[in-house]
Parts: sequence; C-alpha cells; structure tokens
Amino acid sequence: MWRIKLNINRFLSGLLIAMGIVLTFFGCEGIEEDVLFTGDEYQNILQYIEKNKETYSSFLEIVEVGKMMDVLSSYNSNLDGDAYTLFLPDNDAVESLISSMPQYGSLDEMLLDTVFTKALVRYHVVNSEINSADFPNGSLPKKTLSNDFLTVRFIDQGDEVLYSINGESVVVQRNIQMSNGIIHRIDKMLLPVVYTAYEWLQVNKKNGFQIFSELLEITGLEDTLNHYELDELNFKVYKDYTLFAESDELYEQYGIYSIENLIDTIGPDNTDYTHKDNLLNKFTRYHILNGGVFIDDFKTSLYNTYGDYPISVDFDQDLKFNMGSDVYETVIVGEDTTQIYYLTIDLERSNKLTKTGPIHQLDYILHPFLPGRKTETFQFFDEVEINKLRRDDGTTPIRKEDLNNIELFGVDKITYTKGTKGPNNTDYIKISGNFEFTYTTPQILAGAYEVTLRAHRNDIKNASLLVYLDGEKLGTLVDLTSGSLASNDFNPVFEMGTIDFAEYQQHEIRLISLVPGILMLDYIRFTPIGN
Repeated sequence: MWRIKLNINRFLSGLLIAMGIVLTFFGCEGIEEDVLFTGDEYQNILQYIEKNKETYSSFLEIVEVGKMMDVLSSYNSNLDGDAYTLFLPDNDAVESLISSMPQYGSLDEMLLDTVFTKALVRYHVVNSEINSADFPNGSLPKKTLSNDFLTVRFIDQGDEVLYSINGESVVVQRNIQMSNGIIHRIDKMLLPVVYTAYEWLQVNKKNGFQIFSELLEITGLEDTLNHYELDELNFKVYKDYTLFAESDELYEQYGIYSIENLIDTIGPDNTDYTHKDNLLNKFTRYHILNGGVFIDDFKTSLYNTYGDYPISVDFDQDLKFNMGSDVYETVIVGEDTTQIYYLTIDLERSNKLTKTGPIHQLDYILHPFLPGRKTETFQFFDEVEINKLRRDDGTTPIRKEDLNNIELFGVDKITYTKGTKGPNNTDYIKISGNFEFTYTTPQILAGAYEVTLRAHRNDIKNASLLVYLDGEKLGTLVDLTSGSLASNDFNPVFEMGTIDFAEYQQHEIRLISLVPGILMLDYIRFTPIGN
C-alpha cells in the first residue's frame, strides 16, 4: 500500500514539474541564483541523493539504515509539516564525524548502532521547507524530525554572508529545490543534541568551562537544572531554561583562575553555598533565565531569572544587557570619549544547543543587578504549549491539563490563534463558556503600575468579565458585548486601574465571566507610573 502511495507521489511530482515548466516559460522572470534544477526532472530529495551517489553515498547508507528512504522520497504528511529541509553532508563530512567518535571505527560500525543512526539522519531533516533567505540569526522556526531545534549564525565575510548551523558546520551550497522540499549542503555533519545544559558543561569542563562547572556543583544546582518528568510514552521531558555560562578565558581577564578565586571575588559570608541567601548561590542563580531564549528571541524587556532580580534587555542595533549596571569599557577616539555601560552577547560562545535550552555567554561577568521597571506585557508565552505555537499561523486547542501557569474552572480548554482571518490581531487566546481564568505572572518588580487589558469586544456572543488581582477586585466590569459589530478589531484597551507592588514577586490575575460567552484575550499589561 505504501509503495502505491509513493508512486502516486512521484506521479504528482512529475505533474507539478510540468505545470511549473509551463508557468516558468510564460510567467517568471528568472530564478534565484542558488536554486538548482537537476536536469529536466524536478526530483524529490531522495532521487537527488541517489543521482549524486558518488558525493553522498555515505549519507545514503545512513538514510537507508535509518529507515528514511520513504520519507525523503514523498511529500511531508507529518503534523504541522510543510515539505522538508535537508542539511546534506557529503562523504568527507560523514567521514570526519566518524573519525571524531572513538566508539566507531568506520561507517559500517556506526550503522550497526541503529538507534544512533536513526536519530542522526532525523536530526538533519527539518519538518518544514526553509529557504536560506528566511534563516533567522537563532533557532529555525520548526524542529527536526528528531524533535530538536537547529540554530543558524550569520558569519560576515565582507561581500558574502555565510550560514553556520549549530556552530558546527557551514552551508556551502544553498537552496537546492526539490519537489518535496529543499536541500542545503553542509561541510560537516550535525551531531544530535544529547546533553542538558548542565551535562554539556560537565562534558566541557576541560574545554574551557572548568570554573563555571564547579560553580554549579558547589551551589547544588545539578538537580534543579537536570529536572525532568516522564511523558505518556515514558520519554524524559526537561524544563526549558537559558543559561549564561562564563568561560575560563573570560574569568582569567578578571584575574580569576580557579573556583576559589571566584568565591573570593563574590565574597559570600559563609560556606553554605547551597543556601538561597548565600551570595555565591545568588550569583549563580542569576545566570539562569526562566524558559529557553535564543539570541533572535530577545526583545526589549525584563527576563526573570532563578535569582532575586531579572535581567534587563534593550535593543538598539545590538542587544544590550543590564544597561546602567556598570561602566564596562571606556573608548577614547581623538577628543571623543565613549563609555560602555552595558553587557553585550558573545556570538561565538552563544546559542549552544542543549535539551534544556540554549547556553549563551556575555562579554563581561554577569553580576546580579536590580534594573529599572519596564512595561510588562503578558501574552502567555511562558506557557510551553502556547510558546510552541507562536511562530505558525493557525488555531490550536490546548487542554487545561497541559497548562502550567494558567488554571481553568468551568471549561476544559483554551485555543490559541496566530495570524488567521478574523479579528485584526496577530495572536490571541480564546475561552468560551461560563469560566474562571487564572494566570500566575512571572515576577514583577516592586513599584506602581497602570494595569490594562486588551480583548475583542465586537461580538454579541462575547462575555462580560470581572478582574481580580491577587484576590482583590480590580477596576469595573469589562463589558465585551457592547461596541459596533461593524468593527472586527481588538479595541479598545480596557483600563483596569493602578496597583502598587511592595515586592518583586509573582502575581495572580483572575478573570471571571459574569455574563457567559467568548473571551478573545490579546494581552494583560503593567505599565510603570511614577519614579
């Protein structure tokens, strides 16, 4: 039955080729320089590899043993799939990987390890077609068939920009267009992600992260950073976080050559480094962000850490961390003096992929710093299930059992919508019925804020709400049933009043439907007022 389906796919592929040739002849004005059409036949990915067997015979064997022949010769039928992207290594790249792995003496020996081979080939196939023009400077928008993210880093070569994948290989030939996806040829194979961030540092102790590895050990953060739960298939599911790890080379610039030197620099009052009030423990926890944030995901905002304070990020051509925390460098050019009073990202040592999220390094040592307040806009992306959907258009239901920071009463699900027709907004969550919606925010800095809420109100089926903050009623009735039905927008913004927080902590926002109906919620926002 499968082979019948495969033949049909190939027939459709040929049909599409013919149509494409006609359209190209009559309507197109040229083809992107990087796009390659092989011969007169618009081939699928597997056919391309087979036709160029002398260059890719090793990877072809990996594809066969990894049981990916049918996948690479057919259209993408995976959930949320859209064709494929293959990062294709040639024979030299395969040989180079094997020579770097002492457990395998040859390609044949590696192929005997079918578990690794299956993971390896799936790690090179992305569940979507991604042209190099759409590469981000960070993680690709879709995962691989091994359920991992790959990252891209731009390398400026003057008159040319190169693309580094995972910091391991470089794309040497781009955008080879096939009938069922696109191929990018790479100069080195990609090694699947097998470590958590903590494990990665342990493995790289002798490769420049000895001091920071020991720091995590003596502060007792191993269990925290390696925590996982088992899903319904008994697979490990780790909590996502972002780790700012500092290399031995960076510490040496400050005269720190050992963990003892670092302890002396931080100056804790006692040696109970595992206690949360210990200064060394505070320093270490400040290097851990809640949630996985790649370089291209950072926006102007505050990012909560495992420590006592958030990290502040500003963006003005470059990412600037903790502006105003110190004078890190003074640049004198002629009579002009410029002070650098923020930290920037070290691109060479950032976006390291792990099972728990990325590892970054800044250009200076990161010390705890209490930043100024900023506007906090909560669109619920701290929910893992919502965050996974934010890149792709569509409407997806999410069960209340799969939510961590949102609790539902009276209903058993919400839906998340991104970029579809309807209300004129890029994304929102929707709840229907007689409900209570409770959201626990990340930590918010102490001080006074104006609280606003933005939701769709131009539908007679909409709900009317009461809003509570930390158990206290906030503002007046939010009537979503009024307004002009001619408009299909998220207007207006509802002003819920002001609040003054005494501490840096999490807060609980509860929306209760007084009149049952639909709530299409864009955001809840806290805007600082006063000093």
